[in-house]
Amino acid sequence: MRRTLRCTRLLSDLPWPSHRRPTVSSLPALALSLLPQRAWNSENIKLRNYQEDCIQAILTHMNEGGRRMAISLATGGGKTIIFTELISRLTHPVRPKAEKTLILVHRRELVQQAAKQCEKQYPGKVIDIEMASSHARKEADIIVASVQSIINRLEKYDAELYKLVLIDECHHAVSPSYLKVLRHFQAIEVNDKTPVVVGVSATVSRFDGLSLGKVLDRLVFHMDSATMIENEWLSPPRFTTVSSSVDLTSVGDSATGDFDIRGLGRAVNTDVANHVIVKTWMDRAPNRKSTLVFCVDLAHVRSVMDKFRAHGIDAREVTSRSPTQIRRECLDEFKAGKFPVMVNCGVFTEGTDIPNIDCVILARPTRSKNLITQMIGRGLRKSKDTGKIDCHVIDMVANLSRGIVTTPTLFGLDPDMVVNEMTPDQMRAAAAKEAEARRKAGEEEEKRLRYEQLHAEDELRRKEEARLEEEIQKMKEEKRRAAQEKVMRVAEEARIKAEQEALERKQAEIEMEEAKREGKKLAEAAERQIAKEEGHLRAIAAERLKQDALARISPAPPIKLEYTDYEDIWDLLSDSRSNNLIYKMSRLAWVAIHPSKYILSCGRNGYIKAEMDCDGWYNVEEFRSLPPEVGRAKWAKPKLVMSGVEQLDAAIRGADTYVLSTYPRILIERSSSWRKLPASDQQLEFLKKFRHRGDKDWEDMRKSQALTKGMVGDIITRVKHGTVRHFDEKMKEEKRKEKEKAKESKRRLREEVKLQPSTSCASSSDAAFEYL
Repeated sequence: MRRTLRCTRLLSDLPWPSHRRPTVSSLPALALSLLPQRAWNSENIKLRNYQEDCIQAILTHMNEGGRRMAISLATGGGKTIIFTELISRLTHPVRPKAEKTLILVHRRELVQQAAKQCEKQYPGKVIDIEMASSHARKEADIIVASVQSIINRLEKYDAELYKLVLIDECHHAVSPSYLKVLRHFQAIEVNDKTPVVVGVSATVSRFDGLSLGKVLDRLVFHMDSATMIENEWLSPPRFTTVSSSVDLTSVGDSATGDFDIRGLGRAVNTDVANHVIVKTWMDRAPNRKSTLVFCVDLAHVRSVMDKFRAHGIDAREVTSRSPTQIRRECLDEFKAGKFPVMVNCGVFTEGTDIPNIDCVILARPTRSKNLITQMIGRGLRKSKDTGKIDCHVIDMVANLSRGIVTTPTLFGLDPDMVVNEMTPDQMRAAAAKEAEARRKAGEEEEKRLRYEQLHAEDELRRKEEARLEEEIQKMKEEKRRAAQEKVMRVAEEARIKAEQEALERKQAEIEMEEAKREGKKLAEAAERQIAKEEGHLRAIAAERLKQDALARISPAPPIKLEYTDYEDIWDLLSDSRSNNLIYKMSRLAWVAIHPSKYILSCGRNGYIKAEMDCDGWYNVEEFRSLPPEVGRAKWAKPKLVMSGVEQLDAAIRGADTYVLSTYPRILIERSSSWRKLPASDQQLEFLKKFRHRGDKDWEDMRKSQALTKGMVGDIITRVKHGTVRHFDEKMKEEKRKEKEKAKESKRRLREEVKLQPSTSCASSSDAAFEYL
C-alpha cells in the first residue's frame, strides 16, 4: 500500500499539462482501493476570524526574529486546523530550502487525528507516522510523531531540512523526552539553524511551577473559552456542584503538587460516593445522550461503571489498558449515540474530538486548574448533527480542606458554594454579587471598629482627667497639712521659749509676733507653691489632651504592629526570624535578605535568587560560579529560571523544583546534618569583622553550638547580598526622621501659649498671662 500510494503521489506531482494531469478517476483501480479517499479531498478549509488572526500573529513574530512561540486556544477552537494550515503559509526566513515539518504529540489519538487532518489538507504531500510499529520515511514531507517513539529513532532525521516543529499540548514540552527531541532538531539554543517552533495548548502553564521558557519564548495569541462561548463558537455550559462528602485529609501529594493517585483512589472509590454519582446523573441528567465520566484510576473506573450498570444504565469503560481495536469500536459507538455513559481515567483529558458529549461528570478531585479546564473542555464542542444545545457539567465536590479546584472557583466564587444548572453568566453575576456583599461587610466592620476605637479613646480620656484631678486634690491636702504642722511647730517653740524667759516677757512677745509673721509668710509661700504645682500638672494634662486630639485628626483602624530594634549590625545578621515566612513555603535553606529578595546558596556552585521587580512580579535567576582557570570573571551570565510570577509561593515552588533536579539535596536542604556542625575557622574569621569579641568567646560559642555552619552560612549570605547596605540605609532614614521630629517639636513649642501664676504680689490671687 505504501509503495502504491508513493507512486500515485509521484504521478500527481509530475508537471503534466492541465488537460492530461491524472485525476482520481484516471488512477489505477488498485491504487484507488488502497488509498484513503479523504487523502485526495483537497477542498479549501474556511478559517474562522480568530484562526486567521492566530496564523498572522505567528508569521508576524517570526518575521520580527522570533523562532519559538506558543499559542493558547480553548478546547474546541480548532488548533489542529490552525497548525496544518500554517504548514503551507510558513517559509523559514533564513533557510528557505528547508520544507519539512515535524508534528510532536504524546498520545495515540492525537497522532491519528493530526495525520488525518494533514492528509485531508495536503493530498499531494507525503505524510508518515512515527509511532510504535509505524516507521516514517526520512524523505516524508510531514512527520506526525509520538514522542515516546521518535526519541529512539532520531538518528535518521536531518534537522537542517525542517522548517517547522509543531508541539501539540505544549505544556508537556519541558519533560526530558521532549527536550531530547528538540535538542536534536536544534530548537533549544536559538540560531540561524533553529526551525520555527510553535507550541499549541488550551492551558499554556504547568502545575509544578516549571516555566516553559526553556523551549518557548513568547505567547503570541490567546483565545479563552469564555470568549468563544460568547461568540457562539463553543457550546454553552451549565454547572451543577454536588457535595459527595469524600474526605481527602489523609491523601498525600504527588511530585507535581496534585493529589497522589493511589491515596486519592482509596479515598474516592467508595460505595457511597459512587452511588451519589449515579443518583445525581439519574436526577439531573437522565435525558443527556452522551455523558463522559472522569475517574481517578482503573479500579475507580470499573466501580463507577458497575454502579451505573446495576441501575440498568448502559455504561462502558475506556482506559489506557483497553486494546486499540476495542477502544476504537467503543469510541465510534459512543459518537453514534449507541450508549449513554462512557467512563474513563486520564484518556480523554487532552486532544479528544467527541462533539456529541452533552454531559461531563467530574468525579476526580484535583488541585490543578489546568486539569479541570481540560476536563470541562471535552463537552464544549458544538454538534449540530446531534441536536446538542448545551453541556451539563456536574462537579462531585469533595472535602474542601485540602484546597481543591472546583467549577465555582473558576469564576471567583466560594469553593463550597453549591450551584444548580447555572450558566457562566449566572455564575459571574453570583461572583459579582458575592464580592459586593463582602465589600459592604468589610465597610460595616470598619465602621464598627472605628466606633469602638473612638469610644475607647473617650473612656480613656475621662479616666485620665479623673485621675489627674484626684492627684491635684491629694497634692493640695498634703501641702496644706505640711504647712499647718510647720506653723504649729514654730508656735509651740515660741511658747516654750516665752515661758522659759518669763523675765524677758516683752522680748518674748516681740519674738512671738515675729514668729507669727514668719508663719504667715511660710503659709503664703506654700500656697504659691501649691498654685505653681497645680499649673504645671494642668499644663501636662493639656499637652496630653492636645496630642490625643492631633492623633484623632486622621485616625486609622487599629493595626497591630511588631517592631524589632537592633543595636548593631550583628543583631540584625544573626536574627533568623525574617526567614519564618520562607520556611513555611520551602524545606530548602532559603535566606531572606529583605521582604522582596530571597537567596538560596548552592555551596561553591553558586546561588539562586528570587526577587520582586519594579512591576511587582517575581523573577528567579541562577548564578553559577566559574572555575579560577577560566579567567577573571567570577560568575557566569545569570540564567533566567522563571519570570513574571505573581505570587511568592509559586516562584519558590518553581525554583525548588528546578534546584532539586540540578543540585544535590545535601547542599540545599535546611535539615542537612552539616548545617548543625560547629562553625569553621574561616567562618569565625569572617564574623570577627562585624562583632568584636575575644578569641576565647568565639571558641566558647562554637563549642556550645551557639554558632553552627548553617547559622553562620546564612549570616554570610545576608552580608554578601545586601543586608548590611539595607541596614545602613534604614539607620540613615531613622536619623533623618528623628531630626525632622525634633525640628517639629521646637516649632510647636514656639507657638504654644501657657498659663503661669503671677509673682508680682504674694497676697494677690490675680494671675497674669505670659507668652513663651
